[in-house]
Amino acid sequence: MSLQAVALYDFVAESESELQLVAGETLSLRSAQDVDGWLHGSNAQGKEGLFPAAYVQVQAASNSSRKPPSLNVIGMAGESFNYSQPTSPSSPAPLLGVASTSSGYANVPGTCQPTDSAPSPCDDEDDWDDDWDDDDDDDDDYDDGAAGPLEALKHRAFSSGSTTGPTPSATSVSSSAQTQRRQSSSVGRTFNRFSTFVRSGGEAFVLGTTAIHVSDKDRIEVMSGPVGPEWKPNPQPFSCTIEEPTKQTKFKGMKSYIAYKVTASNQPHLQVSRRYKHFDWLHARLVEKFPIVCIPQLPEKQATGRFEADFIRKRRRGLALWLVYTAAHPILSQSVAFHHFLTSGDERAWKEGKRRAERDDLTGANFFQTVRTPNAQLVPSQVDAKMEAFKAFSKKMDDSVLQLSQTAQDLTRKHRATFKREFHRMGNALRSMGQAFEMDSGHGTEKLTQALTFAGNTYVELGDTFAAQPENDLLPLLDVLGLYQGLLANFSDILHVQKGAMGFIVFSKV
Repeated sequence: MSLQAVALYDFVAESESELQLVAGETLSLRSAQDVDGWLHGSNAQGKEGLFPAAYVQVQAASNSSRKPPSLNVIGMAGESFNYSQPTSPSSPAPLLGVASTSSGYANVPGTCQPTDSAPSPCDDEDDWDDDWDDDDDDDDDYDDGAAGPLEALKHRAFSSGSTTGPTPSATSVSSSAQTQRRQSSSVGRTFNRFSTFVRSGGEAFVLGTTAIHVSDKDRIEVMSGPVGPEWKPNPQPFSCTIEEPTKQTKFKGMKSYIAYKVTASNQPHLQVSRRYKHFDWLHARLVEKFPIVCIPQLPEKQATGRFEADFIRKRRRGLALWLVYTAAHPILSQSVAFHHFLTSGDERAWKEGKRRAERDDLTGANFFQTVRTPNAQLVPSQVDAKMEAFKAFSKKMDDSVLQLSQTAQDLTRKHRATFKREFHRMGNALRSMGQAFEMDSGHGTEKLTQALTFAGNTYVELGDTFAAQPENDLLPLLDVLGLYQGLLANFSDILHVQKGAMGFIVFSKV
């Protein structure tokens, strides 16, 4: 007899890999072992899919049954919390104070990425450079249809970016379950295992399930600043520069790539050659290492035209801004991965440092253990008010940056096309008039011809000036706006982690 379960609540499927449930129906299970709170089975109509384990009651062979877990939906954090699995009394939930306020450059933490159990996109063997010849190769597309639903579920749980997994809709929670929830004084694991709060490691830290030794040199200090908490500054600040990129080849000219010469101001005599893939590796390491530090995005990849002069100049400007920001950040600038990026010159040193950085244990949930916060008691209501105010600011800022960027792009196109064309048309018309008078040279029109020709040439030069002007103002402005957009894109995840942590703290006291 196959393993069966009875649906306790209705569940609305939100993707093709999920199975919609109707309370009371009988389901056939592939296995009683859930994957991150999800089971795989089929209904009476033979349709297969994933559904929340907490929404069903498994029918064991001995006809024994288990008490359905209680559910709770916390609207404050956009999360579903389960209070039926108490944590250890000896592991009180600590307060996540590091992200309690975000104002200014040094105060704002950042992106959230998969936990330590996620496979790293940059794990390679010794022949990393040989295998990754094309610095602009995109990652392989993952075909959910080619693998089973469980494999697709795991892939979505560990994929990077802002993609979130399914959020079960608890629309039919019984009143008895709600009563049991209110009587519980401990907080269980978040029901949605794909949320930013879970993937960042914030949940594991708040629940006290992480235990790792942190040395003093790995400690990250948060200090009280004039407007609130801020990262402790780097005691030895520096900056970075990128020289003009050069096109190089390997494999006897079969492979071509663009190399950038990077120099740090604190080591002016050490210059390292880096390709885009090295920047990409560094970005991935920083994102994994610091789940609540704001890390801007790299300049976008381009499938074609990678060796065109305009694209190379644009990418160089973007990478230079990204390096300047990273070097100026009090936390990112002191990271082992960034130091390795700036100092490892030869291939052997690069590979050894790369392996050390990727074996770092203080990532994800363990990162929170490294943060030392001021001994200041935070008032949840005040924290919520500040977070809501910053949320409104970041949304308005994001809209304004987007509007300014679109306007600047439109004006750049006009400078390079419309304005140049119209001034050239006027100039050519004046020169044509001068040529006409030149044909009647016997009637004293020489000076008039010269004046018309001069005016026509001036209009043509004005058109060329308009076309070149964006290089001096609009394009640098667009580069900075692109950096701003990359920073603003992180704030949604930052706020999500903070609200998830505060939700746990508040409801643990109910």
